[in-house]
Amino acid sequence: EPPFGLGVGPAPGSHHAFDVLDETEESRRIVKATLQYFREFLEPPASPAAPPSLARRALAHWFAHEHAEAAAAYAEYVKTHPDDAVAYMRLGISQAHLSKSSEAEKNLQKAVSLGADSPLDLYNVASGYALMGKTEKALDWLERAVKAGFSNKQQLSTDADLASVRATERFQKLLARLP
Repeated sequence: EPPFGLGVGPAPGSHHAFDVLDETEESRRIVKATLQYFREFLEPPASPAAPPSLARRALAHWFAHEHAEAAAAYAEYVKTHPDDAVAYMRLGISQAHLSKSSEAEKNLQKAVSLGADSPLDLYNVASGYALMGKTEKALDWLERAVKAGFSNKQQLSTDADLASVRATERFQKLLARLP
């Protein structure tokens, strides 16, 4: 259907090329209506937004503390990104939250072998071991983290992931060494 079907109507008394020659409100209205017609009926429909990437979905579950979903997404993600130390770290910690100790430990070790060795990474490994109830390993990794420069006493004192080790004498001595 032509633009005139949109209620534009012809332009009586205007030149053949009125849209170029006649600068009037009437010519502007007709040109705008014609363009509107082309946009509505002839432009291809907008593509739907792409679904979020697997990495983005995994990260969203991670930050939402949705451990089962994060573990599933990171497990899928590392299949195509086998060198991503952070993904293995998050996979391991998510699995630790789900009491999947053997899988969690394997993935935490993989993260470290891929280079996850910053003070925060070492702290996260400790948190994973604490979640698994492996107190001595958790404290070993916490000591490594502190030696590497981790010094957030507030985080050590309040992180729920470390609840299983917080009452130990070894933890208290480690905490006392921090400024």
